[in-house]
Amino acid sequence: MPDVYQMKDNNMSSNPDTRSYFSKDVFTYISYAINDEKDTDTTQFKVQELAKGDTAFYSNGYFILNDVVRNPRNARYSFNENDKAMMADISFVSKDSMHFKAMPAILIDELGINRVDDTLYAQNMYVSFMGVIDMEKIKIGIKESDKIIDFVALKTYIFPYINLVWIGLIIMSLGITMSMINRIRLSTTQTVFALIFVAVALFYMFLLAN
Repeated sequence: MPDVYQMKDNNMSSNPDTRSYFSKDVFTYISYAINDEKDTDTTQFKVQELAKGDTAFYSNGYFILNDVVRNPRNARYSFNENDKAMMADISFVSKDSMHFKAMPAILIDELGINRVDDTLYAQNMYVSFMGVIDMEKIKIGIKESDKIIDFVALKTYIFPYINLVWIGLIIMSLGITMSMINRIRLSTTQTVFALIFVAVALFYMFLLAN
């Protein structure tokens, strides 16, 4: 859970976080967070009426309404059979032949009609399921704006098998400790207790505390 805060001189200070695994360590920190003080976005949605298979255009390419799914269950939505929801499956193709997917939805519940918009960050665009015209057509809203929603830039570094480094340090430290014990000529019992204490301390310092 890395975080960032703004200092008095308006510079940002990042507080990183790490997660350790058996075969790797993951180091993350926030390198940039957008300023809350931004201009008001006055861009309006451009509404298109589409049937399944229809194509429409936006400023940087075109999009196709592939399908309209009732009560979808996928990686994004998990509606039940008794819900009153519809999802538009839309493919976007930009002028540079890049393909994008959008899945805006609309839901009717006890609070009324709710829209779940989708966002294509690479195209600076919102996609909204605006409503149903009849059994054949629906309304899709496209909003293109350079004032896209707030975001943070998160940097992640993966260090593979970093635990081998710590284990190597523990073994080296134990070797140095055994050499010192032999020099001091402790008894067998004292040597065992000393080695156990040093091993526990090193294990905690290099693996657990880290």
